[in-house]
Amino acid sequence: MTGQQPAWKAVSGGRLTPAAGAVHAARGVAMGAAEALPGISGGTIALVVGVYQRLVGSIHAAARAVLGLVRARPREARAAADDIHFDLMIPLLAAMLPTVLVGFAVFGDLLARYEAPFRAVLFGLVLASLWLPWRQIGARKAAHVVVAAGGAVVAFVLTGLPLVAAGEPALWLVALAAAAALSAWILPGVSGSYLLLVLGVYDAMGPAVRSADWAFLGVFAGGGLVGLGAFSTLLSYLLTRHHDMTMALLTGLLLGALRALWPWQGDGGALLRPEMADLVLLLPLFAAGLAGVIALTMLGDRLARRRPAGETAGQ
Repeated sequence: MTGQQPAWKAVSGGRLTPAAGAVHAARGVAMGAAEALPGISGGTIALVVGVYQRLVGSIHAAARAVLGLVRARPREARAAADDIHFDLMIPLLAAMLPTVLVGFAVFGDLLARYEAPFRAVLFGLVLASLWLPWRQIGARKAAHVVVAAGGAVVAFVLTGLPLVAAGEPALWLVALAAAAALSAWILPGVSGSYLLLVLGVYDAMGPAVRSADWAFLGVFAGGGLVGLGAFSTLLSYLLTRHHDMTMALLTGLLLGALRALWPWQGDGGALLRPEMADLVLLLPLFAAGLAGVIALTMLGDRLARRRPAGETAGQ
C-alpha cells in the first residue's frame, strides 16, 4: 500500500469525509426536490448552496470520460475522470436521484392542493437568489446588463408557453423532453420539470415511477444523459472562457423565471393581481423563502472565509 489516496477519496483537493458527505447529501436532497417541482431548477439550488461550478465541471468531465471510453482511448478517459469531484458528486447524486423519483411520485398531488403556497415560497427563494450569480461578475459593465435583460426575456417567454394536455406521450417525445429537462437541471432559472409540463411528459412521470415502467424510465434516462452531456460541454466552455457574461445570463434567466412562480395565475399561465386576503396569507411564506436563501448565503460565505485554501474545492 502506498500513501496516495484513491481517486474516489481525494479529487481536486477534496476528501470524502463523513461530515462533508452529509453536507453534500443534504445539498442533493434539496436539488432533487427542486428539480421535481415545476418552476424551480436544481441549478438554482446548486448556486444557492455554492456547488454550481464544481457540479458543471464534474458533469462535463464525466461526459469527456465516457467519450474517451467510446473512442477506445483509456488514457484520455482517465485524464477526464481525474477532473471529476467525486467527493462532491457521489453523496450528492446518491441523495438527489431517489429524491427526484419520490418527488415525481408525490409532488403532483401536493401541487394540485397547495399550489399558491408552494409558489410563494419558491418565488421568495428565487428572488433572493438573483444576487448570487450577479455578485460573481468581476467588473460589471453595461454589456452585462444587456445580456441579463436578454436572458430574462428568454426565460419569461419559455415559462409562459402553453402546457400540452396530459396524456400518454410517445417514447421519442419522452427522450426529447428528458434531454431538455436534464439540460435545464444545470441551468439556473429554467425548470426542467416545467419543460416536462410544457412538453406533456410531467404527468406521466409519477405513474411511470410508481408502476416501475422500465421502458419509459430507460428512454427518459438515456435521452436525459445525452442531453446533459452535450449541454454541460457548452456550459463548461462558457464558464471557463466567458465567465462574467455567463453569470450575467444566469442572473437574467433567474429573473425571467419568476413568472412561472407567481402564486396568482389564471388559465394558460395568465398573471393575476392578488387580493389583500391572499397577500396576508402568502407573504409570510414568501418571506420564509427569501430569508432561507439569505441565511444559506451568509452561512456559505462564513464557511468559505474559515475554510483553508487547500480545502476549497472539496467542501
